[in-house]
Formats: sequence, C-alpha cells, structure tokens
Amino acid sequence: MIHTCRSALKTNKRDRKEEYITASDLKKRGWTSRLIGIFAGEPDKLEKNIVYRSGPKMKLYLLKRIRKIEKTKKFKEAKEKAKRYKESAIKSAETKRQRTLDYVNSVHIKVPTMDKESLIELACASYNEWHDRFSKIKEKASPDSDEKFISRICVNYLRHECTRYEKELDKIFGAVGVQEAHDILKERVNNAIFEKYDWLIRDYH
Repeated sequence: MIHTCRSALKTNKRDRKEEYITASDLKKRGWTSRLIGIFAGEPDKLEKNIVYRSGPKMKLYLLKRIRKIEKTKKFKEAKEKAKRYKESAIKSAETKRQRTLDYVNSVHIKVPTMDKESLIELACASYNEWHDRFSKIKEKASPDSDEKFISRICVNYLRHECTRYEKELDKIFGAVGVQEAHDILKERVNNAIFEKYDWLIRDYH
C-alpha cells in the first residue's frame, strides 16, 4: 500500500506529493526485519493505525529513499543472502519434519490382549480415578454405561496406559512437525486397537 501526503516544503509550481510504504510493503518487496533495521533504519513518518485504532502507529518509509537503497550493490547482496538463508531454513525445517513423520510411521505398536469384561472394568476404574483427582464430574463410569461412552474410555485407556503412545510423544516433543506426527501416531495406535478389539465402536464421538 502506498501512502501519499503533501510535502512540508513548497515548490514554485505546486505542492509535491511524497509516497510512503509500510514495513509490510517492504517485506512484500523481499525485505526482512533485519534488512529493514540495517538499511532503512528509523521510519520516515509515523501515522495513526488505520486498521487498529488502539494499536501502535504505522511506520512509513519514503518510497523514493527505499528505491535508492534497493539499487545499491550492498543491499542487493544482503537481500540475496537473506533469500538464500530463508530457502535453506525452509529446506532444513522440511527435512526435520519429514524425519519426525518417518519416525512415528516406523514405531512398532503393540496392543495387549485381554477379555472384554476385564478391559471395560479397567477402563472404568481408570476413568473414575482420573476424574476423582482432576475433574468435578460426579457421574461414574460403569459396565452399564452407554456403549459409545464405554468404547471411548476403553480406547483411551488402551492408548494411554497400555501402549508406548505417551512415551513416543515424549520422544518427539518439540520436534518440527510434532502436531502432524501426533495425529499420525494417534491414528496408528487407534487403528491397532480397533483391529484387535473389533467390538469397539469406531465412531463413538
């Protein structure tokens, strides 16, 4: 966005219009925050924020000055270096992300075998113990509870307490792509659970 305003200095012909651009506009032209700090320096003008009235004033840079900077050899070299650094960072992040996804896709998932009655009793006990400690929910889970509810707490019990799910999450904590990896791991563990316990309802939500 280009902002125009009358120059404070009058000419013999007519007031000269000066064009300004924002920091956001500079970044669209390939500038980075670091390049702005080094080459553009302090803004040439501050104006009220037209988007957020209570926000900080908009920093405006004289377009004519910016164009001169952009033509210099020093700026061109710095801009190209920043571009290469960004591309390298993106490539590195993608490599790390793929490594994380490859790991969770390779994790061996083992789900213990137990009879239906035992699993339901253990899942109910786990659910009730957790809510007694951390929740105000008073309704207890029991083998007579709703079938979909029973399926949900059984799956949760098996995933969180009977597999390496939690330990694997600890391993990838803070890794690039962790949210995507979490979703993949959860789906893989759930699928293994449903495969072993075919009486559980998949669509229990």
